[in-house]
Amino acid sequence: MVLSGSRSESEDAAIKDPLIGVKLDQRYRVTKLLARGGMATVYHAVDERLEREVAIKVMHPHLLGSGSFAARFQQEARSVARLIHPHIVTVFDQGQVQGTAYIVMELVEGATVRDSLRTSGPYPLGQALELTKAIAQGLDAAHRNGVVHRDIKPENILLTQDGSPKIADFGLARTVSEISISSHSTVLGTVAYVAPEVVTTGDSDGRGDLYSLGIMLYEMITGTTPFGGKSPINVAYSHVNESVPSPSTLVDWLPIEIDELVSALTAKNPEERVSSAAEALTLIGNTYAAIPASLLARRADFVVEDTAVEPDQTIRFQPQSYTSPLPPSPAGKDTVLAPVTVHKQGAEQIPIASDEAEQSSRRRWPWILLLILLVAAAFSGGGYWWYQALGPGSYSIMPTVEGLPVEEALDRINAAGFTTETQEGFSDTIPAGHVVATTPEAGQQFRKSTPVQVRVSQGVEMFTVPRLEGLSLDDAQETLLNLRFKAPTIIEEWSETVPAKQVMSASESENASVRHDTVISLTVSKGRQPFELPNLVGKTLTDVNTEGDDAVFSYELSEAFSDTVAQGSIISQEPEAGKTLYRGDKVKLVISKGPELVEVPRVFGATTEEAKKRLEAAGFQVKIKKFSGGLLNRVRYADPGQGKMAPKGSVVTITIF
Repeated sequence: MVLSGSRSESEDAAIKDPLIGVKLDQRYRVTKLLARGGMATVYHAVDERLEREVAIKVMHPHLLGSGSFAARFQQEARSVARLIHPHIVTVFDQGQVQGTAYIVMELVEGATVRDSLRTSGPYPLGQALELTKAIAQGLDAAHRNGVVHRDIKPENILLTQDGSPKIADFGLARTVSEISISSHSTVLGTVAYVAPEVVTTGDSDGRGDLYSLGIMLYEMITGTTPFGGKSPINVAYSHVNESVPSPSTLVDWLPIEIDELVSALTAKNPEERVSSAAEALTLIGNTYAAIPASLLARRADFVVEDTAVEPDQTIRFQPQSYTSPLPPSPAGKDTVLAPVTVHKQGAEQIPIASDEAEQSSRRRWPWILLLILLVAAAFSGGGYWWYQALGPGSYSIMPTVEGLPVEEALDRINAAGFTTETQEGFSDTIPAGHVVATTPEAGQQFRKSTPVQVRVSQGVEMFTVPRLEGLSLDDAQETLLNLRFKAPTIIEEWSETVPAKQVMSASESENASVRHDTVISLTVSKGRQPFELPNLVGKTLTDVNTEGDDAVFSYELSEAFSDTVAQGSIISQEPEAGKTLYRGDKVKLVISKGPELVEVPRVFGATTEEAKKRLEAAGFQVKIKKFSGGLLNRVRYADPGQGKMAPKGSVVTITIF
């Protein structure tokens, strides 16, 4: 199912859709129809609370009568919501509307790999390997969290605007740690990409996804699937009984490394296949590195696949089983023949019994009667067996046992004529030792010869908190996700001692036992806090906090005379204002001592010119006053007087007689 922005329904169909314009959960306003699939319909919507565009998958109402479909749909939300990865479509929310269920997910504006193959044909070899690697990265994240996709195919790989792939439609995903909903029913899968073990056993693990990925790689390189041109059942048969052919048989210039990579991903026996997505990533990387750039840029010729099976055709696989033989007849293995009187047309009847024959007949009739009784008994016994083994008597109604202690539940199930198989699993709501669910569900008619699957609660799953303090943020998040914790809450703080992006503390202590759904808060260092150095020139030391715990910087003080800056004020600073510093960095300040004091020189008796020259040389300004016209041109007085200390640059007044 495509979760892209392209319309897959006509405009008229979209207008008539009753959900168009509806606001779900007082939050999501449905704007248009995007796609319709076998299980659900996908709409474009706007999350008015967070002001973002989303895709909403709404389950078809007619499927709600099937518990397996409803459970499969809800399972998709639970499985994928735990996965946060750039190559997996993110699930945001889930809810119910108009008697059906929906999930809210990331809106991916783009096409699918299938769309690209149909319009452009095979990918260049290098691009096909890059896409395969990115998809494998998404599968690695899912598998490490216990989620298997089970329907990897080009239709389920969305391409963003920049060509990055995202795995979508985890509708068939199954949480490995939980009881499989479909373990006793038909298995859904896409025939062109289905792993052999799905056909033969109805089950698969992460290696089944890698098989499908290998088939996808084959198709992206060659433009066709390996077993095209056959009916669905023949394709499934080929997956089980034939090896996937080497891509180089179709594209002769492909190097042997590609054949080996496809072979490793698509081995029929899962034990001989690549064991994990992580191992597949290593193999893909080594293959890419070994191929010349000239070949990585090449692509196969574009040919249209001639196949009797649509590449995206999804069919049901019934795991192989065996028919139990009927029990032998109680009458033994001999066949009893009834006596026959032969008539010849046009002639009178010829009697064949003589007296001796009549006597012989009388001797045989007790034995014939015995045989008739035995045959009757056989039919009677066989009828009873048929009624109990194959007829209506072979079925019983499954009693309601959910929530009961396991011993009581098993007694009730046995009393209804069933045998049981128990499996344990965690539950957030059912106490340990009580029944979580059964297959079949309560009230369903079920064959008594098939064991009832009883899932017994182990209680709430508890996780042990790992060491997080001191780890980098990336390592801490990866550690938590690997241990199946939810994505942590991040709190950022400045720190003078802890490097940036390193965890300083966690909300839960190391080795603590917490519920599996606990969201751990990580306090992460932003590194040293930067400060902009203000302009301190002209301020006094009382204006600047230079001491105590509240002081941001470390100050180095010095003094100097200044004719322009008042005593006690700051003359200059280093570094200059506006520079970015950190707590404790050194700042140099020069404090004004005021103007420099100079001794007034002796000028008494000197001529006007000589006195002025002496005073100016000492750094003073000179003001001249003449008494009676200053006829003698001699200094009589000086203010300040000789030997006095006065600020350099200040005015000395001399009186001339």
